[in-house]
Amino acid sequence: MFSKRRFFLVLLAVLGLGVSAPAQADVCSNPTITGVSLPAGAMLDLFESGPLPVTFKVSVAADAKPCTLGLAIGGQSFSLNGTSLPFTVKAIGGSPSFDDNIGAPSIINVPSDGQVELQALLNGPVFAPAGTYTAPLQLQLFSNSTPVGSAYPYNLTLSVKAKAQINIAGSSGSFGSGGTVDKVDFGDLETGESRTVYVQLLSNADVNVSFSSENGLKLLHTVAPDRTPIAYTAIFNGSSLPLTSPGAIYKVSKAADTSLMGSSLPMTLTVGAVGDNIAGLYQDIITIDVDTQ
Repeated sequence: MFSKRRFFLVLLAVLGLGVSAPAQADVCSNPTITGVSLPAGAMLDLFESGPLPVTFKVSVAADAKPCTLGLAIGGQSFSLNGTSLPFTVKAIGGSPSFDDNIGAPSIINVPSDGQVELQALLNGPVFAPAGTYTAPLQLQLFSNSTPVGSAYPYNLTLSVKAKAQINIAGSSGSFGSGGTVDKVDFGDLETGESRTVYVQLLSNADVNVSFSSENGLKLLHTVAPDRTPIAYTAIFNGSSLPLTSPGAIYKVSKAADTSLMGSSLPMTLTVGAVGDNIAGLYQDIITIDVDTQ
């Protein structure tokens, strides 16, 4: 016996109702810019995965809205003390984008509330000193390719957050290279033996690097800490660290970095006289911290 399968072919047809495509909004009549607003707290964190766009609104008045007009924007670069952060302005949604040219308008739609939402998107990877940056924008309206009135000036601001990171590596290199170490092993202790690690710093502001030694630059026996300790020295970036008081904090100032490469600063630890100390494991803990000034 053969089983049967039935296939149904459904034919569908749509009868057009003669509805035309929606008409485009008219060109704005007597348009003017009445203001620009920027949400408070526009902040850039250089250590996040990527900079967030800076959103701002341009308020446009016209005889009737919604409508369309041309808008050109010049001055698309934040600056502070000689550091420039160029950006591109786009309408919310990604289209259109605006050339950094006050004479080259892009067509925008002005909604019924007159609020045109735009975004300033920084160009490429960014590393910049902390501070408040300003972009002296010039916004020019156009009607049928003809400028309308004078350019509207507005200072767009962006705060770059002061921040610092630290990594302890076994070799010199850019920030994050050479791995991360949390232990310096001297093996079998011998007088004058040395080990060097690298304090890798990345900061966009001046920082204080803080050092402290739990035992005051002395290696104590882990089982019999009351036995004779073994002294050692610590030299950071060419200077001795005066950490002979247990737990005392010593700070070293360092200027801000200029790139994402950061700084790699050597710290050399040298064992003093071992003598006839009893066998066993000796240790000390050095704490290194960094904070922006």
